[in-house]
Formats: sequence, C-alpha cells, structure tokens
Amino acid sequence: MRIVSVAVLAVLAGAAAGAAGQSSMQTEPGAPAQLAGVNVTGQRTPLSHYYVAPEQVHEISGAYLMSNNATAKISDRRSKLYVDFDGRVTELQAVGENLYVSRGNDMSLQYKPESFGAGMVLTYVPRESMAQANPDRVTLYASRER
Repeated sequence: MRIVSVAVLAVLAGAAAGAAGQSSMQTEPGAPAQLAGVNVTGQRTPLSHYYVAPEQVHEISGAYLMSNNATAKISDRRSKLYVDFDGRVTELQAVGENLYVSRGNDMSLQYKPESFGAGMVLTYVPRESMAQANPDRVTLYASRER
C-alpha cells in the first residue's frame, strides 16, 4: 500500500515537472513562464444594502416626465423599487439615502424629494448600447407628473 502511494506521488510530481518544463520551453530563456489564461466574467453589484422604510419607497412611486420628454414609471412591490423605462423594467436596490442602483449597475436613480414637488436624476445605459464593451451612460432629470 505504501509503495503504491509513493508511486502515485512520483507520477504526479513527474507530470507537474513536465508541464512546467513545457511551458518554460515555449518562452524565451529567463522569461517568466506563461500561465494558461482564464476568462472571468463578473457582474458588479452594490456594495451594501441600505434600509428604506416601505413608506419611503412608496413615496417615490409614480410617473416622472424625463428631460428627454419620455416618461419613467416607478413602482414599488414588497419594499423594492422598479423603474419602467427604455422598454424594460429594472429592479433597483437602495444603497444610500435616496440613492438606488440596479444589480448590473446599468441604472441608478437619485431621488430629490426637496425639488419642486419631487424629482429625480436617472442615469442608465440605453438598450442599444448594452452590448458594447464600454457603453455610454445617459443622465436624465425628471419631475413628477401631475
């Protein structure tokens, strides 16, 4: 049993040395060995959650006339905020006082309760730009529709 374990360890050590030798043979002498590339796809999420009372979330709900003359509809369900804009409905999480961000970081909303009858600043990545590596962001200003 001990001989088999030693033999397995010797085979594994030899395979590792052979792999290291192959990778160093492919590079110039003295150059660091190259490691196989690994692609990692990540999704940014808000770093922290901020508690917002259900009444506050409900206060933000409504229709807002954006500075581009489009309408953003904000609704709340179970203390979560949803924005219906640009042909999609996006869930936003509170990350600060009157500040909400989507999980994919493609939309943020800053609520301005002190503005003339309430308003907001909405920053988002337009649908047609989402496939780009560095999509452009658009910032719009809004006031609550009366």
